Parts: sequence; C-alpha cells; structure tokens
Amino acid sequence: MSAKIVLSLVVLMLLAITQPANAAFFDDEGGAKWWMNESQWEKYTIWNSDNSITATDQNNRLEFSSNMINTTVDGSFIPFVSKWSLSLNSDFEISVGYHHNVHSSDNNSAYSALDFDLIAGHLDSTGPVYDFGISAVSGNDSATPLAGEAYAMTPYIGSDFDLTWPRSLSDGVFTATYSAALDRLVLLATEDGAITGNGMYVDNLRTGFNLNSLQLALVGGANGFSHSGDEVYFHDLNLKSGVVVTPEPVSMMLFGFGGAALAFARRRKQ
Repeated sequence: MSAKIVLSLVVLMLLAITQPANAAFFDDEGGAKWWMNESQWEKYTIWNSDNSITATDQNNRLEFSSNMINTTVDGSFIPFVSKWSLSLNSDFEISVGYHHNVHSSDNNSAYSALDFDLIAGHLDSTGPVYDFGISAVSGNDSATPLAGEAYAMTPYIGSDFDLTWPRSLSDGVFTATYSAALDRLVLLATEDGAITGNGMYVDNLRTGFNLNSLQLALVGGANGFSHSGDEVYFHDLNLKSGVVVTPEPVSMMLFGFGGAALAFARRRKQ
C-alpha cells in the first residue's frame, strides 16, 4: 500500500472522528459559538406533563415529535430558552431555519407549531410579560394547509396583533432584527429567499415598554396532532450581530416565559 493511500485513509478516519453523523443542534464542537452550547439553554417540560411532545437534539437540528392524538384544553409544548439575552442598546439580527411539513385535518382546535419568540418579563409576579414571536403552524382550513403567524403579547397590545398568511413551502427562515436607533423589532419569515409573511414590527421596546434586553425561545408543540421529528424541526440558528448580555436570573426567566406559554396556548381560542 502506497504512502499516499495510507495518508488518505488516515485523513478519512480523522474526519469521521471529528464530524459525528448525529451532531447536536446546541453543542458547538469548536466552542466558537458559545451561545450555542447546551449549557447556555434551559429546557422547560412543565407544559408537557403527559410527555406527548418529544424534543430531540440530533442531526444538526432540534426535532419535535408528537403522539398527541386527542385535543386537550391547552395542548402540550416544550420551550428552549436562552440563558443569555440580547441587549436593546445595540442593533441585533438573529435567524433560525425551520422545517414544518404537517397538515391539519381539524379546522377548530388541532394544530402543530414551531414558535420563534423573543421574550422578557419582570421579577414581580404581578408585573407585565412580553412575547414577540413568529411561527410556522398547520393551516386552519383546507385552503391554507400550511400557515405562518406573527404575534405580540404585551399588556398594551394583546393577541389582537396577530397576523397570519399562507405558506407555500415546508422550509423557511425566521429572522428577528432590531434597530436601536428606531427602537424597533422586526420579525420576518422567508421561503426560498423571498419574504412570504410580512411579519410584524413593534416600536418603543425601550422607551415604551422599559425593556433592556430580550431572551430567545425556541418552542415546539401540538394539540390533537401526531407527527414525527423529521417533519417538524429547527436548524441553523445564527446570531449574525448583536450584544449578548449576562444571563438573566432564573426567576426572571421562569416568569418571563410565562408570556410565551400563553402565546402558544392562545391558539386553542382561535
């Protein structure tokens, strides 16, 4: 066997060792993207008491499967919340790819969804909770089997701010951009590089809502819907720009996500 062949085999073996077939979504092997390390995220299962939703971190993506056959009052869901926050004193842009390829046959209450949320809250349990998000959901009728949704839940805006639109593809990208000069957060959905949902924008996060930063939440769940993990997942989370501030206290994260919990559960009322 020639030295060239031996060297080629050694290189192939090293590639096989350093690039596992089932690489995780969160763990960054090189450590360059510290905000993608699993230790920088909190997984909440309190809204999944019946274990009907399963979140699996594999294949370079965060997969959500559901065995929920019957429709419940609120549905079940699992959020992953960042322990770090994005400062509202600087511009930022963050995006995530999604795949959502399931269709609803129940026009009233059954659904499946992936939510991309930016959230904030107060330590005081009586204080306001904020949730700005955009979603890929199963359509609510046969004419729109795939749908998108943008929403804001605050004490001042409420769920009336919801915007929906039909999606034509199962794959797309959610993007959140913030301009510190305008104090404006913009949420968009794109399919194949083209904007399909106008998304929404929210102004006065600092000056009106007195917010200093926002945490990211990646949420998957369903109600009366069964699907596999290769049908519904996030991939390629990319923090393109922004200033990351120190992790929020756990008590703030718990209360802050209360708003996102309500944002997901609100679909049962539509």
